[in-house]
Amino acid sequence: MISYFDIEAFMGPVRWINGLTFFVTFLILLLGMLIMYLFYKDILSQLDILILKFRKVENGDLTTRIENKSNNEFRYVFEQFNQMVTGVDRLLLSLNSEYQRRDTAERKQLQAQINPHFLYNSLFYIISVANDPNATRAMATHLAEYYQYRTRAKDLVLLEEEVGFARSYLSIMAMRKSIFYEIHVAEELLDEMLLPLLIQPLLENAIHHGIEEKEGAHRVSLSIYQLDSGYEISVEDDGKGLDDKAIIQLTKQINQTHRKDGQSIGLWNVNHRLINFYGSNARLRIEKSTQLGGLKVRFKMQGED
Repeated sequence: MISYFDIEAFMGPVRWINGLTFFVTFLILLLGMLIMYLFYKDILSQLDILILKFRKVENGDLTTRIENKSNNEFRYVFEQFNQMVTGVDRLLLSLNSEYQRRDTAERKQLQAQINPHFLYNSLFYIISVANDPNATRAMATHLAEYYQYRTRAKDLVLLEEEVGFARSYLSIMAMRKSIFYEIHVAEELLDEMLLPLLIQPLLENAIHHGIEEKEGAHRVSLSIYQLDSGYEISVEDDGKGLDDKAIIQLTKQINQTHRKDGQSIGLWNVNHRLINFYGSNARLRIEKSTQLGGLKVRFKMQGED
């Protein structure tokens, strides 16, 4: 016996299922694109809030706060922004009471603690990778850690904290400028106490005046190791470096009582803070880097020449 089936009746449900599958797939893709767009728009809107608030801070408005509390990674950044502005406000009030007994080097160091251009560049990086949640989260976390440490009012910090701050700064610069960094620290030194904000200015100087001024340069190294008496902190880079004459000239400049316009404020501030607090044996030493080929800046803590 031979049975016959109506092909149209047989294919009808198949076509219906295919059509339904196509429609559902299209709907899912459309919904996914909508979610991605809303996510991207949400990130940009919150970055706009941050940029607007930081511009107010740059113009001297230290009463500004971010009231919008998001339920994502930016919530922590917003909270750190509010704490940062509060810390800056307290710092400036404290600075007013110390003008009579602080020398010029210490005052300038405190006043130079906020660099909005550094933040703007980092925020622009976040915008450029806004479609990459991992990169956005990493940069936001490093920025929050960086400003949390920078705005704390502490006379002395653990070396471990200072190294952590240096790592946050280098992580930001590595993401923005594809810089490769190394940190070598003797673990037995991590509990040592020292002035805050001594290492990061040396790293910043190595990057801006060394690495960025030599094509192909991209390496910076931070080393902290034990000496017979005390320990030594050094920063080296593979940048353009300086000849012997230029090193002598730079050393003279950072040891002058007053800094002249155009001279390195970072090295000058660190050098005078070291001398004022620890004595002349702690001053900065500048030399050629035998390891990386650029410049090496180092100082000794509790050490002798």
